[in-house]
Amino acid sequence: MLRWVIATELGSDSTIGVFINAVKRSGAEIIPVNMEEMLTPSYQPPIFDSKPTIFYGPVNFISRMERLGFYPGVFGTSETYSYGNMVDHIPHSMIFNNPSETFTGTSESIIEKIAETEEDYFFKPYLDNKSISGSVKSTADIKKFCELVMKGLIPDTAVDDKFVLAKPYGIESEYRLFVVDGEIITGSMYQPRYSPNIPSKVISFGKEIIKLWNPQPIFVLDIAVSMDNCFVMEVQNFHSAGFYDSFVDKLVRVINDKFQ
Repeated sequence: MLRWVIATELGSDSTIGVFINAVKRSGAEIIPVNMEEMLTPSYQPPIFDSKPTIFYGPVNFISRMERLGFYPGVFGTSETYSYGNMVDHIPHSMIFNNPSETFTGTSESIIEKIAETEEDYFFKPYLDNKSISGSVKSTADIKKFCELVMKGLIPDTAVDDKFVLAKPYGIESEYRLFVVDGEIITGSMYQPRYSPNIPSKVISFGKEIIKLWNPQPIFVLDIAVSMDNCFVMEVQNFHSAGFYDSFVDKLVRVINDKFQ
């Protein structure tokens, strides 16, 4: 059976306890990683055999574990799920932040772009590195963040990292789908509230996207509904994704079974 290496201290807003309990109920082995270990760049899990091992934790921790080469380890990197990779594989009309209406650039170029405006923008990292959560922000907040990046004060973020700036649109609801081997296993609404009930049109749209781009054996697909139409918000890694009201036991069982 699969072994799970899990960062166990992810803050009060995390559903990590629910996830850990689901893994325990499945009977799989857990190697817990505490905060000190998680923040130690040289940390390596105490693994001395070839048992299949998978990781769960913050993006910077997952990036370090990916480089250690455990099997199956980590599915994809921050580049795998970058905005650029997404727009190369999914028709632009199906993406919420349509490339024709976005600006992508470094912090310096973002500041130049918004210098003469006081509008709000949707702002997110180009890479799937969670350096800042994607959301609508004021120009003042965007400028402040970009200045910190340029000073090297944002952890795990390079001065020349790129970000995406987009016109904000109204969103009626947002959903997260967990995909294993091309199948939607479970998911949850996460805006405007948590709910395990996902409309059939969202599931159908998710299946259509998966046919177009199925980047890894396990990944997460976020879908927004705006003006009654579905759009891709993000395609991202499973290893750092929140579960909301998803059926976590089912997800853990399917992943465990995959590596029996």
